[in-house]
Amino acid sequence: MATESTPSPSDTSSPAASNPSSPSIPPLNYLIQAISIKLDSENFLVWQKQVDPLLESQELFDYVDPKSSPPPSHVLESSSNLIIPNPAYQHWKKVDKALITFLQATFTSTLLAQTPKFQSSRELYRYLESTFASQVTARQHHLQLQLQTIQKGSLTISEYIAKIKSIADALANTPAPVSDSKLVHDTLRGLDAPVALSQCFQ
Repeated sequence: MATESTPSPSDTSSPAASNPSSPSIPPLNYLIQAISIKLDSENFLVWQKQVDPLLESQELFDYVDPKSSPPPSHVLESSSNLIIPNPAYQHWKKVDKALITFLQATFTSTLLAQTPKFQSSRELYRYLESTFASQVTARQHHLQLQLQTIQKGSLTISEYIAKIKSIADALANTPAPVSDSKLVHDTLRGLDAPVALSQCFQ
């Protein structure tokens, strides 16, 4: 969580502390249009795969990165020896508020209504990671169980393969994508009778 403490004079005398050198945020419409999906309760990892590179490409990822810190809120003015508001921090805060708007614009209306209000984009982003971590794990385990227990039954070969590919595609968007060898193994295991591998994947 970002803090707004007033640093000591020894921390604020450097030019970098008072220089508003933070990147400017691009037009929000540009950022929003670059995200092809709306975040909901089931697609966090897919959403994150789009959002993170976009923020990095615009030099904005530091705003949501817990390893980074905002500029100090106040600096020491050398000419007057007074502690004054830091222009760099004011700029950072302005961009950060715009980022909150951007992130929320990528939510479904249901998720937006359920999301608490946060004072920084970092707090909001960490909340999303924490909220969806358990859901991602649960979904991953559910998909793995589906793949391990799937049976062809009355399905046609085409329907059976389509169902398996759907599960595999969903697992590809989790931290544990299925390997080709396991996919082949589970596919053959679920068949009622031996079927040529080439026929299965036509």
